[in-house]
Amino acid sequence: MSNNPLTIFRNELVKMEPQFDRVLPAHLTVARLTRTIESCVSRNPRLLQADRKSLWEAAMTAAVFGLECDGWTGQGHLVPFKGKVQFIPGYQGLITLAFNSGYIVQGHVVRQSDIFSYQYGLEPALNHAPDRTHDRGADNPIVAAYATARGKDLIPVFEVMELPELLDARAKSSGWQAFKSGKMKDNPWESDFEAMARKTPIRRLASHLPLNFQKAVAIEAMAEQGVNAHAEKMPDGTINIEGEAVDVSEGDG
Repeated sequence: MSNNPLTIFRNELVKMEPQFDRVLPAHLTVARLTRTIESCVSRNPRLLQADRKSLWEAAMTAAVFGLECDGWTGQGHLVPFKGKVQFIPGYQGLITLAFNSGYIVQGHVVRQSDIFSYQYGLEPALNHAPDRTHDRGADNPIVAAYATARGKDLIPVFEVMELPELLDARAKSSGWQAFKSGKMKDNPWESDFEAMARKTPIRRLASHLPLNFQKAVAIEAMAEQGVNAHAEKMPDGTINIEGEAVDVSEGDG
């Protein structure tokens, strides 16, 4: 039997297939999920250096939510941190969960030259006209982000976060704090601020959306706060979340 870590992992992955099959929703096949898991591990060998139990818990979490985890689709990511592996739902993953439950959720960023206004209260209203005559890059900075949700049994709702609120959410993230202090090599707030800005107000809409969406948001929020969490599907079909705090003070080991 080969001692190659990737070969050992692939053999273990095959043995996990029946467990994946028991929890996967109909729209995602075992074959597709395992391909995305293998793709993720092949690109990031550090996943094989982490605690193996946490790797399989992270993979099972992806299966419970029915989200791919190759990182390319934006549905979810397998992230090694402090010797553990965490599944983190991505922006597209949250949108997929809502869509599969009959809801349409969207996140947008507002740039400095856009026409944008909103109001809450008894007659809420939101208007956003992106300025297509200006570049939407660094010279036209993000000044706000918002998320909308609607469905057949849900009147349209929205949440707006202006730039100071987005920066405050970033500052409270344990991962961001560890990145800024040099204890982590990268962080999505740094590598893809726009995606994080789109996703952050989506979290605030969770209470309007199905329970599986709320649980995915909880997993993502726990990871932001330095808690390694995983989900499991209970016999009655509900989703249970368990987690333990991860010490970020020693860096990304």
